[in-house]
Amino acid sequence: MTQDEALTIARNSQPAALDGDTTGDRVAVTADDFGTEKTVGTLARLTADEITLHRHDPALGDIAVHFPRIGYRIQREQGAMEPGLGGGDYSALSRPAAAAAGGRP
Repeated sequence: MTQDEALTIARNSQPAALDGDTTGDRVAVTADDFGTEKTVGTLARLTADEITLHRHDPALGDIAVHFPRIGYRIQREQGAMEPGLGGGDYSALSRPAAAAAGGRP
């Protein structure tokens, strides 16, 4: 599949409903050890293995962006949460897997 074909599929698709923990919080996801660019979106799913954000891209429309839990940090965006959807403290969920399990990071 070419890049243009993949972008056309994304542009013509809508994110599917997901099972799992969803909060609706506006969050940012960044890599633990490379780059400083953050991806901001609405938290759609947070499991032991995966972070899924819903976001709108002007060129593609509504998309779901998936990240593995290991190697990425998730943080709520200050002041961007929609009213009534709850506020998560994700700091414990962003620690390296060994630290989260009680071991050394």
